[in-house]
Amino acid sequence: MGEEKPLKVQLFVREASGLVRPLGWFAILVMTMSFCVGMGVHVHTINESYWNPGGRMWISYLIGAIPFFLASTVYAWLAGILPRSGSSYVTLSRLSNPIIGFAMAFGYWLSSALVVGYLAYFSVSVWGLSFYLGGLALNAPSLVQMGTYLQSTEAMIIFGIVLCIIFTILASLHIKVVYYIMTLLWVIPLIGGIILIAVLYLNVPFSAAAYQRLWDATWGSGTYNEVLKVASANGWTEAKSTLTFSMPAVLAGVLTAAFAYGTPSGITQGVAGEVKASLRSYILGTLIGALITLAYYELISYGIYAAVDPFLSAYTYVMLGGYSNQLTKMPPLTPNAAVFAVPLAKAIHPALAFVIPITIAFWLSNAQLPIILMCTRFNFAWSFDRVFPELFSKVSEKTYSPIYSVILTGIVMIIGGYIFIFTPYLANLNVVLFWSFMDTLICLVAIALPFTHPDIYERSPKIEFAGIPVMTIVSLGGFLSTSWLLWIAIHQIPGLGAEMFGNLLIYLIGALIFLAALIYNKKRGIPTKEIFSEIPPA
Repeated sequence: MGEEKPLKVQLFVREASGLVRPLGWFAILVMTMSFCVGMGVHVHTINESYWNPGGRMWISYLIGAIPFFLASTVYAWLAGILPRSGSSYVTLSRLSNPIIGFAMAFGYWLSSALVVGYLAYFSVSVWGLSFYLGGLALNAPSLVQMGTYLQSTEAMIIFGIVLCIIFTILASLHIKVVYYIMTLLWVIPLIGGIILIAVLYLNVPFSAAAYQRLWDATWGSGTYNEVLKVASANGWTEAKSTLTFSMPAVLAGVLTAAFAYGTPSGITQGVAGEVKASLRSYILGTLIGALITLAYYELISYGIYAAVDPFLSAYTYVMLGGYSNQLTKMPPLTPNAAVFAVPLAKAIHPALAFVIPITIAFWLSNAQLPIILMCTRFNFAWSFDRVFPELFSKVSEKTYSPIYSVILTGIVMIIGGYIFIFTPYLANLNVVLFWSFMDTLICLVAIALPFTHPDIYERSPKIEFAGIPVMTIVSLGGFLSTSWLLWIAIHQIPGLGAEMFGNLLIYLIGALIFLAALIYNKKRGIPTKEIFSEIPPA
């Protein structure tokens, strides 16, 4: 008798992912803009007048677009040539080191899942503010009452949990249905955003007399002069507005721009295993989406100051400086684009006084589905590699969705929303650091890919400059620019350095989970080394 050959162990959970590929470049565009446009451009652009007086956010957005475009292009390129679910995890675990890939992806997943839950909870208050603003502008007490309640902690918790459940259910549907829903949630605020831009530019340049009349007609007689009086009494002058120019303030504003941009391809890479014509779709969708986002940011950031400042700076100074308790006529409205645009919009048509704030609420809400999809695909990819419970790689036969991964992310969302609703500063700091670390490392790994993995590089067009692959140059630029942003953030934002210890702890937890999986796989006779020497099957 011949010697029996040992049975070959199946490396991955299945020979095929079980996912389908209906998404194209337009889906990537929709996800890109949905993730980017939100609180950054509509709220923090306004706050910059207080944080860094004399700045020009439209210039800051131009400078911030450099790392934004470079890092986004690198992510898109990698997702296009490695079109697998959780593409950034697959990239790092195969091209860098498996434990680094898992730990980085774990931190990215956990922080994003927790924060998207916070977004759901927080969006309730933004919707409340929208109803409140619309109610005040239209003299509708019922809207004011509804808006006031939705801004309460009780409402944020109750409706936040409801929203988490709804988005979890939506994410479990067929990916094509999810795409249609995301597109609808993108089109509605895009139309509203165009209206907002038109309203602003119809009122450029700023006219103090005209705007005073519109402001008082909307928020109450005498409120315009009261804001200026309180601001001046507490140290504000027109020198702290866009009537002066400060280059250091412009550079400081780049951090706000970086927050507003994020790295959308870091989100869209999650569904790389469900995108057809992946390289073309990712490059086209990412670049077009990024260009439209840049145009939107430029138009909003220039238009809002050209139409309303220096009053905008005075108002923000009062509200963020802690002087709102000195106001007796003016309601203490949180500074955002809607507060300043509603008086202008109402003068055109009363209905626009409600459309503008609702637009901003929609922009915040539509970011949630793309982030959830990314999170669930990370769970799926780990499970497929056998370093996470295999339950999470199971795919529904009806919807082709990793249903258990969706449920897990939904549970984490609910928990995260509840925690961060009481400590919102933790949500902002932690997620930015996790995203920044991942961006920097992805760009670093991509620099040498054409040389270290020519078999993978062959999947993309070989465009070179002076004998150097263009993507190596782009990746180097992405690494340097994202490292620069990270360095500035750590040195300029108080307490951010200490926050890094929390990030390192989560990375450690991820590493320990990975090590536990290695030990368990060894006992089962599964060759982990071989798993990470191959690209997962499509």
